[in-house]
Amino acid sequence: MDVRTYTKDRGLTLSELAKMLGVSVTTLHGYITGRRGVPVRIVAEVEKISGGLVKAADWLPASESSFEQGTAA
Repeated sequence: MDVRTYTKDRGLTLSELAKMLGVSVTTLHGYITGRRGVPVRIVAEVEKISGGLVKAADWLPASESSFEQGTAA
């Protein structure tokens, strides 16, 4: 599950999640859109916060995520 879907499903704002992670909303948005590299600490913390619903592979662009899961053409 991607971060946007997770936050939407839980009624959590990006601002609230950014605060939990100790980053700005702008930085979190950069991670989500792929404009910024996501530190391992953030990946691990989001996986922990989400109870494992948002996994490391969910931060990859769709084409890379499909490849990692063995579904690439």
